[in-house]
Amino acid sequence: MNFAHLQQYKAVGDGDATITCHVYSHEKRALFLGRTDGRIAWWRRRGSGGRPQAEDKPFFLDGHIGAVRCMLALIGPMMGRDGTLIVTGSSDRTIRVWDPWVRDSRKACVQTLRGHEGSVKDIVTHQRLLLSCSTDRTIKLWQMDEGRELLLYPWFSIHDTIHDSNCWLNSIALHLTGESGELFVADEQGTLSVYHLTIRGRSVNLQRWHRHPTVHALGISSMLLVHHENLLFTLSYDQTLRAINVSSGQPIVTLHNTNRVRFTGMHWAQEHQELFLVDELGWVFVWSIQAGMCVKSERLVGPGLTPSAGGDSRLVCVSSAGDELLACDGADCHVWQVLRDVHYVEVDGHTGPVIALQPAEGSNSDEQVLYSASLDNTIKAWDPFDMTCVSTLHEVHSEISCLLYSSTNGFLISGNDDGSIRLWNPDSGSTINLLEHTNTVCCLDVAVRGRMELLISAGFDGHVAIWDITKRRYSMPQIENIFPAHAPHEILALRFNPINDTIITAGNDAQIRVWSIHNQSLQATLKGHTDSVTTLALDGNFLLSGSEDCTVRVWDMHANTLLQVIEAHDEAIEQMLVVPENGFLVTCSMDRKVRVWNYGEKRLIKEWRHPDAIRSLAYLRKLRKIACGTEQHHIVLFPLDEIIEAEMAFAGQASVAVLPDAHTEQPSTTPVSGDETPASDPQPAQGTGDDGSDLPTLPLDTQLHLPEHSQGQETPLVPFAGAGEA
Repeated sequence: MNFAHLQQYKAVGDGDATITCHVYSHEKRALFLGRTDGRIAWWRRRGSGGRPQAEDKPFFLDGHIGAVRCMLALIGPMMGRDGTLIVTGSSDRTIRVWDPWVRDSRKACVQTLRGHEGSVKDIVTHQRLLLSCSTDRTIKLWQMDEGRELLLYPWFSIHDTIHDSNCWLNSIALHLTGESGELFVADEQGTLSVYHLTIRGRSVNLQRWHRHPTVHALGISSMLLVHHENLLFTLSYDQTLRAINVSSGQPIVTLHNTNRVRFTGMHWAQEHQELFLVDELGWVFVWSIQAGMCVKSERLVGPGLTPSAGGDSRLVCVSSAGDELLACDGADCHVWQVLRDVHYVEVDGHTGPVIALQPAEGSNSDEQVLYSASLDNTIKAWDPFDMTCVSTLHEVHSEISCLLYSSTNGFLISGNDDGSIRLWNPDSGSTINLLEHTNTVCCLDVAVRGRMELLISAGFDGHVAIWDITKRRYSMPQIENIFPAHAPHEILALRFNPINDTIITAGNDAQIRVWSIHNQSLQATLKGHTDSVTTLALDGNFLLSGSEDCTVRVWDMHANTLLQVIEAHDEAIEQMLVVPENGFLVTCSMDRKVRVWNYGEKRLIKEWRHPDAIRSLAYLRKLRKIACGTEQHHIVLFPLDEIIEAEMAFAGQASVAVLPDAHTEQPSTTPVSGDETPASDPQPAQGTGDDGSDLPTLPLDTQLHLPEHSQGQETPLVPFAGAGEA
C-alpha cells in the first residue's frame, strides 16, 4: 500500500483560523470543512473521476460565531431539492442545518437548533431523530416534526434532555437494530456510558444502562461505531485506541501510539476492513482487521512532505472516498490516492525527473544494461537484475532532452536542449557532437540500410535531420540532409518504419506525417488527434499514436487509414511501447498509471499505479519487466510475467493483437476524419482481493504499539450489563 498526493484544498489563509473537522458527501461529490472561526468552506468536486482542478475556490457558509466542532450529512427525502443537507455543531452552543446548494448563500441556513448551554461536541442521526452531546453535560434528543412531508425541509424540535453526567460529554455513537439499541456516550474522564434506546412511533425512550469508568486513563476524544463488524472504536488523550466488541462489551485490541502523541482522527474503510488513524505529528496508520495488525504507517504531512500555508504538521481528521484518502491539517485538506496490491521494484539514483530509459544488450548474450537519462543532466547505467548503478555519464553543456541506444555501433545518443546531439562511448565517456538543429532535439531514431546506419533527429525547430553515423575508421558522422517537416510547429515524436522506408513524424499541430527516407517527399498526412501527438510506436504495419488528448489511435500504414481510438488515460500520454513477443501495448501518463492493453480488442489487461507521475518507459526483454522513469526521480520495475500467464489462460494460447479490417477509404495524403471507431471506457483491471478467510481470533485486549507491534496483558473491561439481550 502506498499513498500518492493528488490535491490540496486551501481552506485557511485569511487570519488565524484552523480546520477542526470535515465531511465528504459522496452523492454530491462535495467536501465541507469546519473552521475555528465558525465558517464552513466547501467545494464541488468536478473533473475526471470526480477529481476537481487544484485551483477551484471554495464557497463559504456563514452563521456560526464559534468554532465548528462536528458535522454530518443528512441524505433522503425532505432534505432540500438536492436530497442532501449538512448539519453542524458549534462552540456557540447551536446546531445549524444547511442547504448549501441554494443560489443565495445567505439563505443556506434553514434552521438553528438552540438548547445547549455549552459547546456542541458531537451529533448523530437515525431516521427522524437527531441526538447531540455538549460540554453542558447533557444529551439532547431532537425529533422531526410530523406533517411536513410536502415541505422542502424538515424541522427539528427538542424531544428530551438527559442530564445525568458530572463532566463534559465529548462523543456519542448510536447502535440500533430495529426499534431498540444502544447509545454510547464518552466523556472527558475516560468513562463510557451505555444507554438503552427504544423507539415506538413518536415515542422515544432513553435510559442509562451501564457505566464503564475504566475504558481509558484520560478523556475519550472521539468514537467510531462500525455496525458491520459489531465494533466500537474509541480514541483518548492517553495516546491509545481501543476496539470494543459491542455485543459482549469486551475490549478486543488496544493500540498504542509510539510517537507519544494522541490519535486525532479515525475512519473505517469497509471494503478492505481497515481502520485509518491519524495523529498530531502528521502520521497515518492503517490497521487491518484481517491481519490483526498495523499494515501501513507513513508520515503524510510535515516539513518537505506536503505544502501547507499554515506550516502545521498535525492531522486533525480523516475520511475516504473510493480509492482516495482525505485528511486535514490545520490549514488545508489533502487528498491522497491509496494504491493497493501493486508489486514493483523501485530505486533512487537521480535527482531530477527520469525522462528516458533505454535497454541495451551487452556483448555477452546474458548481459543487459538499462540506461536512464534525467533532467539532473546525468546518464546512468544500471544492472537490471539487481538495479545497481554501474556507471554515470555527466552532461555539462546543456540539458538532456532525449536518449537513444544504437545497438549497431554501441553508441548512446542524447538530444539536448541547445539543439546539439551527442554520441557517447558508454565505456570511456568520450563524445562526438553533431550540430545542425536550432532548438531542442527531443526525438531520435536509427535506420539501418545495409551496412549504413542513419540517425534521424527532430525537435522543436520543426525540422528532421538525417545523419550518417556508420562506424568507419577514418570518417566522422556527418549530415546527409535536413528538411522542414512541421515547421513552424514543434516535432515531438518520430519513428522509422523499415517495412516501407518511411519516416513518421508527429508534433504539436496534432498531425502525423509520413515521409520517404529516399527523397524526403511527403507520402501521407494522418489527422484525427485533437491535441499534440507526443509518442509513436510501430507494430508491424500498424502505427500507434499517443496524444495529449488522452487517446491512443491505431492506424493502418498500408492504407494510411485510422482503424480505432482507445481512451487510454485521464491525462496526456507521455510514452508507449509494444511488447514484441505478444503485441501488448504499454502506455504511461502523468496520471500515475501504467496500463497494458490488447489494443486489437481495445481491452485493458492490467493497470499499475504508482505514487509518482510516469515520464518514460522501456521493456526489459530478458527479465520480462516494464521499466518506468518518474517525475519524482525514481525508476520503477513492474513484472510482466503475471500478465502474460493470465492472458494465456484467458485465451488458451499466447495473446496476439488482431485488428479489424481497415476502412475502405482510398490511401492518400488527405486528412483522415470522421472514421473513428467510438471508444468504450476502459474497465479498470481487477486487483488481487482478500483471500476470504474468516476474521482472526484475537486474545481479549491484545496490546499493539504503532507503528511497532508488541503484545501485553491487561485486565479486560466488565461486559456491558444486559448486552446479550441487544
